[in-house]
Formats: sequence, structure tokens, C-alpha cells
Amino acid sequence: IKPKNTAPEKATPNESKEADQKVIEAADTKAVTFQGLDLNQVLVTVLQCLNDVSERKYYSVSMLVDVLRGSESKKLLAGEINRVDGYGKLASVNREDLTFIIEWLISNGFILQTKGQYPVLHPTNKGLNYNSTMNTRQLQTLKRGLEQQSI
Repeated sequence: IKPKNTAPEKATPNESKEADQKVIEAADTKAVTFQGLDLNQVLVTVLQCLNDVSERKYYSVSMLVDVLRGSESKKLLAGEINRVDGYGKLASVNREDLTFIIEWLISNGFILQTKGQYPVLHPTNKGLNYNSTMNTRQLQTLKRGLEQQSI
């Protein structure tokens, strides 16, 4: 018999992670590539990584870039963020392009960036439902933006 004031039993970290883990699926769009990268897949990777990191702690754009590029910074390693599935998955993408992609996701409502001295990122409903909210035209707009900022 359990006393009434105890908190409900929590699943072990692994069980809880598997049960609550939202898998972000790619959108069914025409292939749009930038420097040999499938932008649809890049965006899914960014959003999935943000979602996985957000299970532990909320971070800034630069920290998300570090995770995706596989940085070995002390802060990242101390928080064991190097254990998320997306760690290092976009190591081939340069820092400026990856930052541009994340900022594009923010400006298009796929990611929320808080205001204040230390802005952090949160997944949005639109980002979590990426496969039903992304289209080819948006990917082409992102590609044009990447090409312009790379000049």
C-alpha cells in the first residue's frame, strides 16, 4: 500500500526516453540539395537533435550548432549532450551554413527562440510535425538564402 502523498512512479530514464521520444519525420517533397546535402534531411536532423537535447536542457543556437557538428566543448561534454543521437551528424556542414539553417527554422516558426539575455531554443508544434508542415517551395527558399549568404 502506497502513502497518498508520494509522487507517481517514474519510468527509468531509458523507458521514459523511448516512450516520450517524438520522432520527427521527413516531409514528402521534391529533393532540394545544397552543396550535395538533402535539405529536407538536414532540417529533420536539426529538429530531431533539438528535440532530443531539449529533453535534457535548453540551449542556444551556438550550442545546437556545436552538438550537430560534434564539438567537444567542456560545457557540451559536462551535460552529456554528446550522447544524443544527432551529435556530430552534420559535422560536414560549415558553422555559418548551419547557423543560417537554424535561424531560418526560427524565423519560419519551426523552432522558438526565447527572448532575454540568454535566449534558448524550444521545439514548436510546427517543428515537431515537420513532415506535414514543410513543402518543396520552403526548401527552395532556404536553398536560395544559403546560396546568397555563401557568396
